[in-house]
Amino acid sequence: MDIAYRYTAKTSRGQKITGVIHAQNKPLAFSKLKKGGFLPLKVQASVGDTLSGWLRPSFDKQELSRLYITVGRRLKNGKSLVEGLEAASEYIQDNRLRQAVLMMRQSVLDGQSEFQSMQAAGFPRRDTLVIRSTAETGKTGESFMALGDEIARIEALRRSVASTFRMPAMMAVFMVLFVWAALMFIAPATMSFLKQTGLKLNFSPLIASYFKLVALFHKQEVVSSVVYFGLFGSIGYFLRTDSFKAFLDKFKTLRTLSVKSDHAALWNSFALLYDAAVPAREAAVIVGDSAKRADSKQAFLKMAKMVESGRSLEDATASAGFPQFVVSGVSSAASGGDMVAGLNDLVRNLEEDVRVLTGVLQENAKIASVLAMGAGVLIVFVFTYYPMIASVMSNV
Repeated sequence: MDIAYRYTAKTSRGQKITGVIHAQNKPLAFSKLKKGGFLPLKVQASVGDTLSGWLRPSFDKQELSRLYITVGRRLKNGKSLVEGLEAASEYIQDNRLRQAVLMMRQSVLDGQSEFQSMQAAGFPRRDTLVIRSTAETGKTGESFMALGDEIARIEALRRSVASTFRMPAMMAVFMVLFVWAALMFIAPATMSFLKQTGLKLNFSPLIASYFKLVALFHKQEVVSSVVYFGLFGSIGYFLRTDSFKAFLDKFKTLRTLSVKSDHAALWNSFALLYDAAVPAREAAVIVGDSAKRADSKQAFLKMAKMVESGRSLEDATASAGFPQFVVSGVSSAASGGDMVAGLNDLVRNLEEDVRVLTGVLQENAKIASVLAMGAGVLIVFVFTYYPMIASVMSNV
């Protein structure tokens, strides 16, 4: 994983700037700065920026979209790219993106093209190819705006899908923390209170087992807490593995949502590259590399090989293992005579399907959240008031 370094450097024009750069070690940080056209004066590791970088290893999608749209508008209004990048560096909060903007601006000042500057600064390969293919036609501004709109639309779709599972995840985290707090603080306080009452305690087997667990937990509090959180941390890690994703794929609704949301993003990217005159084979490889699902990636890479062997895009798509809705969409686009417009129709249909499926899942998630909240209230009662009430009632 990369480490974040705060630096002070001079540009080729002697201007002193400060920023944050991510690299595997300090020498590579110096090397990146020099390749970007800067003269490093001071480079120092930053713990806070490093942790932030680990949590967000790529550009913030919303800020990247805003950057592209802002730069595109300025270019269409006759402003220079350098001016647009300079203004963008003032409002961008994402350190990675801000550093990329500074490097791109410096490369442009040093005489590099838009494509070369974006490539050197570390922008996504797909985006750099779109800009390279349209720069000669004078449509750089339109391309930046198209990229920005596409990223914003796909990010909104992703957030909509993610929001479906946000509440259940928050409930799960709350319950894990509450159970630990009950074992650490609430149960000992309950025991202390019951002893002070002077009642003859006659616990049921359930309550007796609970207090034995509490006593065992408190013999080694630190070790017990590490084991406890380690167990749930392992569960959280498992939920991100391919094995769990394969398990979710057994549920038809979840599989359909995953497949269609992935292809909506992928075919939108393919349409952008295809419209920018990027060869279909190269576009398929680039898009396939960014696929989230293994079957989507395999299909695009297989399609690329078929196109390279001379088969048409329509024929290659039909034989590459894509879902039937993709095959039908590409076939319709080809028969309509305008491949880009047809692919855009395919993407819009997929996005609409994803929104409908997300709405259905969100309704089910609301029901599940209510049930989970009820279960949470029950657990709160069992771990707090029930031991006390049961113990008192046993003496009545």
